[in-house]
Amino acid sequence: MTTEIKPTDGILRRTVLKASAVAAGALVVSTPATADGCDEDDYEDEEEEDEPVGENDVDEPEPDVDELTRQLLEVRAATRPYWADVARVREDGYDGDVSPYDPGMGFHFVNPGLIADDENTVVELSEPAIMVYVPTEGYDPSPGDEHDPDRDDDLVLAAVEFAHTGTEGAGMNLFADEEAERSPRTPEAGGWEFVEAAGVTALHVWVPHWNPAGVFHPTNPAVD
Repeated sequence: MTTEIKPTDGILRRTVLKASAVAAGALVVSTPATADGCDEDDYEDEEEEDEPVGENDVDEPEPDVDELTRQLLEVRAATRPYWADVARVREDGYDGDVSPYDPGMGFHFVNPGLIADDENTVVELSEPAIMVYVPTEGYDPSPGDEHDPDRDDDLVLAAVEFAHTGTEGAGMNLFADEEAERSPRTPEAGGWEFVEAAGVTALHVWVPHWNPAGVFHPTNPAVD
């Protein structure tokens, strides 16, 4: 299914630099809609036209951003090299397993070495265990289809996942959403779910793809 990519989500809107179109148009850039419990009125005076940033530009938060925004920006910056580079993802260990196409999510590229042993394990936000990719124009997998490696260049990063093999359904409390200036539409605690087929409990973080259901929601209605 072809998916329109909207960079980042409402929580980051005030602080993220403009997103760039990756790989000659693979990433469709549009003005981010608000999400995560933020009302449209909050942003009426903040509309700006998107424009590309250079390769040397860095996503730097404003000095006074809250901890959740800083954390999401950390995830965004760490995964930016992978936005449209599946070959690099494979080289960096995310080749242990690739899930069939899952509507509302995408293809999951798993790095087994980054799956935590349990919910109490300390993990780095810059090292998610799973990269979730969605197809671009011209690549239309059906639900349950296996990914064709020859179509790696037709994928763009939509989300990441953190996962553990400990207590089923237990969250890891990785993000400071409870103290955030603006509450996410879906709190982190509501995003963790046990995935029986994989035997892990996982949390989606929809960065860089905007999710109208919330940055921590397990599925994304914007992904066919």
